[in-house]
Amino acid sequence: MTAPTDLTIAALLVSRVCHDLSAPAGAVGNGIEMLRDDGADGLSDALELLEFSSNETLRRLQYFRLAFGAAGGLGATTPVAELRDAATAYFAERKAALHWPNPGEDNLSQGAAKLALNLILLAADALPRGGTVSVEIGGDRMRVTAVGDRPTISEASRDALRGDVPEGGLTARVVQPFFTGALARAMGGEVGIDEADSRIALAARVAP
Repeated sequence: MTAPTDLTIAALLVSRVCHDLSAPAGAVGNGIEMLRDDGADGLSDALELLEFSSNETLRRLQYFRLAFGAAGGLGATTPVAELRDAATAYFAERKAALHWPNPGEDNLSQGAAKLALNLILLAADALPRGGTVSVEIGGDRMRVTAVGDRPTISEASRDALRGDVPEGGLTARVVQPFFTGALARAMGGEVGIDEADSRIALAARVAP
């Protein structure tokens, strides 16, 4: 299978982001329709939906900006505490909970910051029935653990994480693990998977 170009990866990441933003953005339209159809009688419910949708869109945008973009400009560093704040907001309305104690005062390079947030996305996606995502970052090591009811990472995502293009080609569904693995390799490391019945741990060691 031909390796995807940077432009292909970028386009598929944009597709992934647009997909994840479409639900809260669409809910804004639903709130407006409620106002039109129900008028004052539906005002409270409509405003509640609009407020939730607006906040959810902002939470996701902030997270994706740090996880996929060049927040602060190329070569910038990001405090670990800022990453935790973005992740805490992202998990506010999700089935899975976030456990990330003591972020410390360290800063991460842009690549390491993006890797951490993408590992968290992978762990969250592994918990469709809910659970807890725990994050540990220190020195040149990071570990993100998904604990819950039958956590799972598909074979296609595992292939993509290793840098192998899945059968059928790279798609918006698996571009995020492909990007995650590429981030780790660009920093001289790789992502390892350690799993048990109710736990999947994603660990990476990168050059300082």
